[in-house]
Amino acid sequence: MRQRILWILLCAFALVGAATFGFAQGTQKAPPLGAETVISGPDVGIRVESRANGIVRGHIVVKVNGDWMPLELTMPPGSNRVLPVTMR
Repeated sequence: MRQRILWILLCAFALVGAATFGFAQGTQKAPPLGAETVISGPDVGIRVESRANGIVRGHIVVKVNGDWMPLELTMPPGSNRVLPVTMR
């Protein structure tokens, strides 16, 4: 009888522990949109402008001297090649 109660208590503690761990792993909510929300790697990112139906919309930015600067992708008229990005 005593051993049965011990097993029941052990199982109850295991279930409570597993439930606590599972609850702590809950889904993360997206941070609120601010003026400077950037999803990024070390030097390249996307400045988020809006979110709708799981789709993020924004502009490509690069980190220059610690500041996020907008990136403009350009091609010369009539050309089929992309020009390298410069710091001019």
